[in-house]
Amino acid sequence: QSIRAAQTADPRAKQTRPSGPSRTKVGERNHNRSRLGRNSARTEITRPKHVSGLLLFGAKVALTAYYSPARGDIMTTDVPDWYELGERVSEPFNLARVSIMGGSETAETLGQFLFHGLTNTDHLGDLMARHGYGPVADYIRERRVPTKLNIRVANFGEIASGHLLEEEEELIRPIEKLRYTFNHEWSPHLTDVFAVLVEDDEITTFAYCEVKAGTTSPDADVGANGYKDLLKAWRNKTPEILHFTAERLWEAQRFDEYERLDRAMYGATPVPQLLRLVLIFDEAAWKDSVLDAVEAAVEQDAPPADSFVCYLVMRDDLRTLVNDSFEKMAEFAVHS
Repeated sequence: QSIRAAQTADPRAKQTRPSGPSRTKVGERNHNRSRLGRNSARTEITRPKHVSGLLLFGAKVALTAYYSPARGDIMTTDVPDWYELGERVSEPFNLARVSIMGGSETAETLGQFLFHGLTNTDHLGDLMARHGYGPVADYIRERRVPTKLNIRVANFGEIASGHLLEEEEELIRPIEKLRYTFNHEWSPHLTDVFAVLVEDDEITTFAYCEVKAGTTSPDADVGANGYKDLLKAWRNKTPEILHFTAERLWEAQRFDEYERLDRAMYGATPVPQLLRLVLIFDEAAWKDSVLDAVEAAVEQDAPPADSFVCYLVMRDDLRTLVNDSFEKMAEFAVHS
């Protein structure tokens, strides 16, 4: 009689994730945890026949697949490190500097992130089972890989930022938001990344993240504008991204997760909120005046105590990395 009555026997219908190790401070990395600690939350599954071929898309990265309780996806395991965490400072605001690693392996890793962030693997598995590799490759190149550089950079930044938050803060993104764009040359106007902290199978924290990415010299106020957008989400009890996420969970028949999110959204006690700003830019084009503007915005309108962290992510020749990563994404559809 409730939502649960509509659940199928699909093993993905009930999904849980073990709570991570305790943290002494919000946003502070637990250095005793392996960078790949998130893989311990994945349990090996028996793959349906139509999925087993789909795994060949990522054959260059890994051949062993695991089930991700976070989003019900097939993901390869043992993802190589793709970034290095550098200096962290707490004044005038919490700032973490991050460097994206060089080498072709990084493009392959990020290409796999793009592949899973922009495509529905169940749909591709069915398409391949019916029509073979050709239509799948055409679909990915024509419908999921944007041709406009600004959209590529935006999608790259959003998906990379989501993985960064998952790895650094043990958060879970309930859905891959960019899968649901009806036009691959368009960027949806929603909070860029929404993630949650799950402890004892309940959502204990919401995390809202705005991402600003670019391959050219940024406007001085780009970071400050992202910070102001975060404050809007914080002040709105149920920002649009919450409803969008709940609707997608319902449509996917992930009813346990839907109910869990519903309890957090409408519970008697408000769920704590984290605000994250991720700036991803070409190192040669970066200007520190962006951080000065963020500092001024924080001083003018301070966030809740210890809730705001800014990640400054840098990479030489970012444009080449973005394009190479999308090429790697497309290659997953043709390798066998």
